[in-house]
Amino acid sequence: MTTSKSNYSFAFIAIVAIVAIAGLVVMFIKGTGIEPTQEAIPEELAEQENLLGEATTDGASSLCQDSDGGKDYYTKGTTTRKGQPTKTDTCATKSNLREYFCNKGTISSQVIACKSGKCKDGACEQILCKDADPNNLAAIFIASTVTVGPTKTTPEKVYKDYCKNKNVLVEYSCDGGSTAVGTAEIYCFGGCFEGACKYIPCTDSDGGGEGQELIKGICKDSFGNYTDFCLLGSFDNQRYPVLENYCAPSYSLKGQELYFCRQKYNLGGAAFSFSNSEIDCAYFYGTECSDGACGKPSGSVLCSDSDSGKIPAIKGTVTKGIAKWEDYCHNTTWIHEYYCSAQGYPAEEQIICPEGKTCVDGACVKS
Repeated sequence: MTTSKSNYSFAFIAIVAIVAIAGLVVMFIKGTGIEPTQEAIPEELAEQENLLGEATTDGASSLCQDSDGGKDYYTKGTTTRKGQPTKTDTCATKSNLREYFCNKGTISSQVIACKSGKCKDGACEQILCKDADPNNLAAIFIASTVTVGPTKTTPEKVYKDYCKNKNVLVEYSCDGGSTAVGTAEIYCFGGCFEGACKYIPCTDSDGGGEGQELIKGICKDSFGNYTDFCLLGSFDNQRYPVLENYCAPSYSLKGQELYFCRQKYNLGGAAFSFSNSEIDCAYFYGTECSDGACGKPSGSVLCSDSDSGKIPAIKGTVTKGIAKWEDYCHNTTWIHEYYCSAQGYPAEEQIICPEGKTCVDGACVKS
């Protein structure tokens, strides 16, 4: 009986000792300010540890708050947690974003590459619409894509050019830089293949060189056929123009120069230039346009001036072949004086009448 009482007393003393030790441990932990249910992680270690981590919502969410709601790469947010410095999303580089967020109750961060390739003021710029094609006519000769998004509310979507049939291309494009995508059906003269029109090298039947305006030609390219033609009627005192088409380098695509039909510009002076792209047959040859070409001059066609140069006091007439240009008054002060250039072409200059004279009927006379 004495032995039983002794064992009971020993067990009681042991229990009391264990409880006392546990109490001391709890008091020590509270003295350090560390919560027993939350492990303290240095921020620099947290950033490294959570580079591939995902933002989570857990029981510790009240401790950590992110103004943009988590990993929102398109909104600049600020993340706060008691006991840690406040962190705001920032651009790590011009194209990379450092995004701060809450992860298991502590502040973590992740560096991501912006899909738009642009980071600005702590947020990735959204991709509204991006067209991989060159921004010119060469776009139809390369199969390409239009990418819309991603945005805050929509995922990325890709549209690829395609052939509707053997001759019609459906070409996607960005509509004004918004998220809208435009489409156009384009007829391919050389045929459509794998989402692109086939390029047809430009050819000009009249050679496209010097004197081509004396031959009626046809220019052919990837967009169609263009025949030289005469403009109806005469212009500015018996000037007879032809609209001349020729091949010209227009765009470069993957290092290849693309040639298309263009209209040759008149090479005369200011008074001999049309608003369109015509060749002045009278100016160059003293002839008129007939059936898509300048008439060939018979023999040497010289330029002559009845008043022998720039003589404002005399109304003169410049003649070359069948064409004539007469001096005239722009107003009472200015006269348009025609003369022959050193190269043998008609030329024109505006001249102010001398003091005491006024322009009347193509000549400066005494007032």
